[in-house]
Amino acid sequence: MKKNGLLYYFILTFIGGFIMLLSFNEEEKNLWGKIDAPDLEYQIMLYQKDRIMHQAPEILVYFQTKNSAIIRPIGNILLPEDNRNELTYEYQWSTEGALTLMVNCDKCMIEQRTYSIQISKNQAVLTPVISDTKRSV
Repeated sequence: MKKNGLLYYFILTFIGGFIMLLSFNEEEKNLWGKIDAPDLEYQIMLYQKDRIMHQAPEILVYFQTKNSAIIRPIGNILLPEDNRNELTYEYQWSTEGALTLMVNCDKCMIEQRTYSIQISKNQAVLTPVISDTKRSV
């Protein structure tokens, strides 16, 4: 009888620990945007990470090929602004297959930030594009 009780205790402890481990590793993020490539061979996913009080918003950028279950992180966009500001985005594909992503914020110090995502053979690289941007006063 004592062995059964001990076995149940270890099983419940193992299950509880496993659930805690899964919930600890999962980031709180919401799908913010999904951009399909013109040839539909891959897509870029944008997740807005949940931030707690007065922390700057962060956008996590992921890459996934058409017939793959693997979602690869390619970078993040940390916006040094208040997390209450509304963010929008626009994008444009070049003829070479590069994606230009513009993140807009109406009431931010920098109203638009531009990023380039270079994609080649199951890899993608996110880089900021330095340009003349409007600054609000």
